[in-house]
Amino acid sequence: MSDAQPIEHVDVNQLVADNVRAELSRQRWSGRQAAVALGVTNTYINRRTSGTTPMAPSDLAMFSALLSVPVSRFFEEMQKAPTRRGEGLSLPELDSNQQPAG
Repeated sequence: MSDAQPIEHVDVNQLVADNVRAELSRQRWSGRQAAVALGVTNTYINRRTSGTTPMAPSDLAMFSALLSVPVSRFFEEMQKAPTRRGEGLSLPELDSNQQPAG
């Protein structure tokens, strides 16, 4: 028998869409502004940044140029995403003496 554990599914399309949407937000681009700047429809932007329509390489290049970030930025969380059960992101440990804010 093998000690290998099943690999959890990572929805790469959704991850990329989320990362593109997050970068647009960080740089304060609305979907409408991005659509006008890129010469596409608002629906085109919405479908890709929601993950409804998978992004083609040309879409990634287009968003990369618009946002002045490398295409690899849209895949960043893949290195942190869980690849096997029990691995990946974890929450920071909380101090046992939590005090209310304010």
